[in-house]
This record gives sequence, structure tokens and C-alpha cells, in this order.
Amino acid sequence: MTTNRLIAAGLVLGASAFGLSGCAEIAMPAPVAAETKEHPALDAKRVETVNTAIFDTLKEADNGLNVELMKTRLTGPAAEARSFAYKKKSILGDANSLDAISSTNKEAAVTRSDVYPRLLVDIMEAPEGANLQMLDLAIQAAPRDNWLLWGALTIHPGATFPAIATGEKGATVVEPDEGEGLVASPNAVVDAYIKAAQSEDTNGLAFADDQARSTLHSQAEANRSALEENGTVTLAFARGGTGPYSVRTAEGGALVFAELNYTLEYAITKEGATASLAKDHDITLLARGNADERLAIDGKVVSRYTMPVALVVPPADAEDKTIRAVASAKGTPFSVEVNAAEQPEEGNEDE
Repeated sequence: MTTNRLIAAGLVLGASAFGLSGCAEIAMPAPVAAETKEHPALDAKRVETVNTAIFDTLKEADNGLNVELMKTRLTGPAAEARSFAYKKKSILGDANSLDAISSTNKEAAVTRSDVYPRLLVDIMEAPEGANLQMLDLAIQAAPRDNWLLWGALTIHPGATFPAIATGEKGATVVEPDEGEGLVASPNAVVDAYIKAAQSEDTNGLAFADDQARSTLHSQAEANRSALEENGTVTLAFARGGTGPYSVRTAEGGALVFAELNYTLEYAITKEGATASLAKDHDITLLARGNADERLAIDGKVVSRYTMPVALVVPPADAEDKTIRAVASAKGTPFSVEVNAAEQPEEGNEDE
């Protein structure tokens, strides 16, 4: 793995001097603007300061399940995931633990100071109790704004992670519609990835199989098998509300962070048939706000989720132009609609 060193560059000021002699009129030289050398938005010490601020605040928020405090340092899918985790913890109490998020940084790459949003990409040690490292993205949307953790993604087993081009200027942001030197722009890649997840035409872009999509499809298929001929389970994908955020890799490609939304729909289609979800199922907890009874499905239940994904996009001249998902986080439910009367059921197997 290539280590990306952060280099702090100072300010280089250009100056001109002039003198006055007696009372004679002299021509004033044109002012020379101060020259600022491009440099990373954060040096190594300030990366540590930013990460400490984020994870110390998160620890305090976790202790009190304080959503408002948490959102002073988390945003996007990371904030959505923690908000639901707090809700789940408040319902289940000691029977549920918050997912561990690593606070130990191994490597970092920071984008240039003059481009917003500024991005901080961190490779993190595996959190306690896990053996897979994490990939974090923090963003600063505007000057003097807090740096906010956008996503804490688990790096997929066996994933090949690219080096990020940094140097004295810092990492280079790739704008969402910027396709120069890439097999496709970040926006085009995200749209095609969604089509790939739905087995639709990807406009000529090739995607490797990945853990994020395969896990979701496997879970949906297991639920279809449980319903048998009594109903259907539909899985559909869409873009999330933030991003994509992207940086240029050392080989000339891009590392793209995308928010992926998906909808899981359970529908009972056989007359008189019913199904139910367990008391502590995420959908049950979100729909009911408690774990007192199972959630009956007499008609249709539609749940919506969000998850972050990191995609490696090859350069346009690469021999292998396959796009690969290298990291993701599990989906977080953020809404549920129950379109039928709800009655508790006893003795049914969990879906």
C-alpha cells in the first residue's frame, strides 16, 4: 500500500519596495499581489486535530444518544446511520450495541486548500472486534465550517485500493461531471452502477461483482423464498441525496464516494395470506417505534435505505476499464410505509 504523505506548504509572498526622494514626482509602481503557493487543506498535525474533534464528539454523543450533538460532526449517510443506531439503541437498550467506528488513522490524503468542498480521505485501522480496515471520508463544505464525517466504509475483503495522488499541492478533486482522463465521469459512473445493481444496461461501462450488491440481492432472494407463493419482494436502487465526492488516483483514475439509496418492498399477493417481521427487525422498530410485537404484512410494506459506496474508476487509457467497488457500509433504513392494517402475529418464523 502506498503511503500518501501530507506536505504542509508555507505562504510565499511577493513584495516590491519603492523610495521617495525630496519632493519630486515619481511614478508609483503597480502593486504586486501576494502569491500563495497551493497546498493541502490540512497538514499531518491538523489531520490529527480534525479526526480527534470528530471522534471525541461522536463518543460524547454516543454516550447520551444525542442526535443534535452527533450532527455537529457527522453528515450524509454517516449521520443517517448513527441517527438510526441511536433510535434502535433507545428501544432495545442493553440488548443492542452501537456499531464500532475506528478512530485510529493509518494514512490520509487531503485535497487542495482552495477547492471546496475540501475532502479528507482516511484509511483507518479496523475497529475493535473487527478485522477489516475502514475507509473514511470527511468534508468541509465552506471556509470556517466544521469538518464532518460523511461516511465510514468497510474495505471489502481482497479489494485493491489505489494510491491517491497528493504531492505538495494536495489531492485533486474530480468534479461530478468531469470525465477527462477517465472511463466516465463520477456522475456517469454512479448512474451506471445503479443500472448494474438492477441488471440493466450500463451504457458500455463494466463493473466487477462486489460485496455490496451481492449481499443486498442475496437478502432479497432469501425473503422471496420465505414468502414462497404468498407474495413478492422487490429491490430497487436510486441515487442518494449527497455526492458524489471524488479524488484523482495516482494512476490517473478516480476514487468516487457515492450515496446509494435502495427500496425494499414486501407485498402479499395471495388472498388470505400474511407474513410478519420480528419484533426487533429494523423495519419493525422504524415502523412502530417499539419492540412490543411483530409487524404483520397483510398488504404491502415499503422500506427505504441509504448506504455509501466507494468506487475505483480506471483512467481512460487503462487496459482494464472495469470499475470496482472497494468499500461500503451496510444499508440504513430511513423511512417505512405500512399500507395495511397491522395486527400482531404469534408463532411465525422470522423473515
